Amino acid sequence: MVRQRWALLVIAGLLTGCTATGPQPEVSASAHAKGSESEAPQPDAAVVAWLDEFCGTYWDHLLLLSWPHDLETPEAPTDADRQPLIDVLEDLIAQLDTIDPAITALEPAPDESTATVLDLYRASYDGLRAQFTEHAESATWYPLEELPTLYRLNALTLAGFLPIDGKGLDILADYEDLAAASSHAANC
Repeated sequence: MVRQRWALLVIAGLLTGCTATGPQPEVSASAHAKGSESEAPQPDAAVVAWLDEFCGTYWDHLLLLSWPHDLETPEAPTDADRQPLIDVLEDLIAQLDTIDPAITALEPAPDESTATVLDLYRASYDGLRAQFTEHAESATWYPLEELPTLYRLNALTLAGFLPIDGKGLDILADYEDLAAASSHAANC
């Protein structure tokens, strides 16, 4: 009986937040945040500003590129089916060409980490542009019976494209300074 009462008292104490020294004062979330902010070093303001621009540019570019949903893959292709594919690829290449000036506008990067990320970002789009350019040239001579494969290949290439070696903005976590700064950049 005494054991049951003791167990009930312990459970009641746990439920009410009491300990052997009495009730503990509650600490607000803002007090925790203030304490942790003062303990953690603040990221470089130039890196935060650059990342804000970079992340905004990143999202704009992903929204820019899309495969036209009305372009149907031909089941029994003819020579006339080459031109719609070439037109779409040339349009995508033109869109990719507009990305380069936006990337150049992000230069100079404020430190080594941001410069590396910017170089990887540029290389991603340069690689995609080269791939679509090659496919547009191939569409002129590709065997007709395999032309649907080229249609699908390009649609899948674009659908699966994520800049920076498939990492996208997750690359920022690979750099301690960028991971910290990105949490302060609104567009990231």
